[in-house]
Amino acid sequence: MRTMHIRKPYLDQIREGRKTLEVRVGYPGILKIGPGEVIEMIGGEERLIVRVKDIRRYASFEDMVATEPADRIAPGIVSRKELLRAIREIYPSDRERLGVVVLEVRPEHEALQLGTR
Repeated sequence: MRTMHIRKPYLDQIREGRKTLEVRVGYPGILKIGPGEVIEMIGGEERLIVRVKDIRRYASFEDMVATEPADRIAPGIVSRKELLRAIREIYPSDRERLGVVVLEVRPEHEALQLGTR
């Protein structure tokens, strides 16, 4: 099982079902992730198993922000401009050149309840 480190507040939001989209840049390991894959997310001392429902790729953060709903990426942020600023605080501009990957995820316990494996 692949592991992915994530900031603890974001891990909590995924666990609560408020954050369903995780944004990453196109590192080789991220580009290998496929729909249906199970990932262990680690935030601080906590871990959460998630299943990837879908993956979408974009050339830039601007392209991604124009398409994806801000509140599913960063609950509490509703403006695209604010979301873009928050993402750029995490990723330096040279990383954006790798491309942008959006992982649609749900906690694995939810996937099991829905009968999807």
